[in-house]
Amino acid sequence: MPIDPRSGVFTDQAPNIEALGLDWPQLKELNAEAAKMGAEYRAANARLRELADNRRLAEREDADARAKAMRSGEKPPRSAVEKLDAELAELQERRETLQNALKLIESDRQRCVATHRGSWRADIETRLPDVGQRLQAAVDAAESARAELSALRGLHTWLEEPAKPYSAPDGNTVYALRARTRRQGAGPTLAELRSEAQEAASV
Repeated sequence: MPIDPRSGVFTDQAPNIEALGLDWPQLKELNAEAAKMGAEYRAANARLRELADNRRLAEREDADARAKAMRSGEKPPRSAVEKLDAELAELQERRETLQNALKLIESDRQRCVATHRGSWRADIETRLPDVGQRLQAAVDAAESARAELSALRGLHTWLEEPAKPYSAPDGNTVYALRARTRRQGAGPTLAELRSEAQEAASV
């Protein structure tokens, strides 16, 4: 259930099938409904917190108003707390209704997945080889670029002191460095690659 039972916070972690280009209209419809109801639930929660804060202020205002009325002999004005309590009760009922609606949507979504699991798995498995090939090509390109970057850095350092022997990293070719990267096993993270690229671009 996407509603935290302790905090009451709604967080729908449904997959973004549109971003993946998957045409699953049944799930898309349920996700859209959950997003709409979830937005209304969050708005109701925020308003309830605001009213709770206002109620504490209203209690003090009512106490001051009663004291002033007693001193003047006039009838106390209508309680500000009573006005807020009426809105609070209505809003709490709406939040409970939205929460029940979200539970029903989640149940429908689970049944929907159970019904279409086979065909949707086939959709994914059809896409996986192409995505895997594209990822491998990207990794190969990143390895080559990183190896070339390392070699160029070594040459850049040598230019400062050309009297010293030039020592290229693990061989004198980009391909030798690329092979070393593969032999070492775990390579750099995407964040590290991004940082290296940004550093090189800023030279």
